[in-house]
Formats: sequence, C-alpha cells, structure tokens
Amino acid sequence: MDKQQTTADIHNKIHGYCLADFNGNRLQLNPNIKEYVSWEEESGWDHFTIINDFKIDSINVTGLSATAIVQYTVTAYVDGVTLTKQQSQQELITFNLSKTKFGWRIDSPVIAPHVSLEKAKKLLSKAIYN
Repeated sequence: MDKQQTTADIHNKIHGYCLADFNGNRLQLNPNIKEYVSWEEESGWDHFTIINDFKIDSINVTGLSATAIVQYTVTAYVDGVTLTKQQSQQELITFNLSKTKFGWRIDSPVIAPHVSLEKAKKLLSKAIYN
C-alpha cells in the first residue's frame, strides 16, 4: 500500500473517531467506537469538553505506527454538574495509532469526550429537566 493511501486511511480513521466524539457517541457505552480504537472499553465519563470544531493538523507514518495531531477549539468543560466556560482556545492532541489486522486503530491517549456545543446543550438540558 502506498504512503498516500495509508495517510488517507489514517485521516479517515481519525476523522471518523473525532466526528463520532463530536456527536456525543462516546458519552455512553457505544460499541461502534471499537472500530476506531484498540482499547477494549471506554470509561464511564462524568466529565467532558465542549468544542466548536476540530481539525486534523498532521499525520506522520512510520511503518506500522502513526501519529495524528488534532486541533480542537475548546469553549467549555463540564465536570459532573459544573460547567466552566472560557474564551475559545486551541487544544492539540497527538493520537498514536497502529496498524492491526482490522486496519488502523487509535492506541492512545484515551481522552475525555470532546462534544459539540449543540450535543452538550441537549445533554445538559435533559439532565436539568428530567
């Protein structure tokens, strides 16, 4: 497989993971996340990060390993029932991936969910009014 195709495969894997996360799919146990990661099970999260967007900055491939740097625009943090708003700031996370018999998988880090403002509003509204 050529380097350009490998980079595209990794980009698609990272983008899929970040988009699923953005849409709130990591806030609960979700077996579909397994297609993106190498760990067996997600934690039960009582905190998460609210973001406006994400962008894959770079991908570096070395054999059967790779790194992908993702830039998030963070606007707030939720810890339990506490919401901490802030001015938008950039957060860079370097994801480590490896090639498996199932394709590329994220090995680390296991970060708290990074959720869209729209999804966070729905989640918090539901928690407040139920």
